[in-house]
Amino acid sequence: MPRGMKRLAAALLAFVWGAQAALAGAPKVVASIPPLHALAAAVMKGIGKPVLLIRDGSSVHHHALKPSDARALEAADVVVLTSYGLEHFLQGRLRTLAPYAQIVQAGKLKGIRLLPRRALNPPGSGASPGAGEDHNGINWHIWLDPENAKVIALRLAEILTRRDGEHGALYAANAANLAKALDAQTQAIGTLLAPVRERPFIVAHDATRYFEARFGLHALASIEPAGGSEPGLGRLMALVKLARAHPGICVFMTPDAPGKWGRLLTREGKARIMTIDPLGLTLTPGPGLYPQLLHNLGEAFAQCLKG
Repeated sequence: MPRGMKRLAAALLAFVWGAQAALAGAPKVVASIPPLHALAAAVMKGIGKPVLLIRDGSSVHHHALKPSDARALEAADVVVLTSYGLEHFLQGRLRTLAPYAQIVQAGKLKGIRLLPRRALNPPGSGASPGAGEDHNGINWHIWLDPENAKVIALRLAEILTRRDGEHGALYAANAANLAKALDAQTQAIGTLLAPVRERPFIVAHDATRYFEARFGLHALASIEPAGGSEPGLGRLMALVKLARAHPGICVFMTPDAPGKWGRLLTREGKARIMTIDPLGLTLTPGPGLYPQLLHNLGEAFAQCLKG
């Protein structure tokens, strides 16, 4: 065979081998937020590493995609998000950036427990008082129920196995190990929070509903109205009055909530502020983030509600 033909044959063979190796590799997974990324990383442990989009503390609703994000989405086999109802920044973008990827909306997976948003209007705010349901939408913070997290992990293992059967047993084992660990952690957090389940508290916005529902906690009111708008003067005055009626009440603030709200309730209502991070934006990304997020939430609620 002429030397040129040998070189061509070798190049073609290398191309075929390279393509086969790529097919044999782990699927390329992109996750929108740290909790979903952590669950995907736990399922893929020992096989591959997913890419995280929101990793700089930016808004989960209006994250600005960077060029590196666009490249990751273009190369993705699977994209995992909660719902377009939460990750607005991905609405309409994935058709262009990830036209061939499988889009997994965790909120639509079979077995996920969905809860509606709550009104959580304080008495005297001018709106219907109490913790009634706001049927205008779903509360999309679904990952804060560890039972939902288990469903997401198990479904991801099934999805990845269909694309990468060679590692199917390991995906399944990783998801099963995570589920077992979450069962133990759920029991431990439940024991930790049992003494404070009847203690009232206020939240910045309705971000912890799933955690509350799982562990028997009950928010009295939220600073931010259900629609996500800024609280008006009437609502803030009603919150101060509510805080005064419950001396030393805990107010759970998130990193993105304006500090002026907490300062007002501390100064005028003698409330106590505890910052929580339900998105895990302050934690190190990876498979350990989700258990750490749950641990931190449990400790924060227990510490503040004990007084």
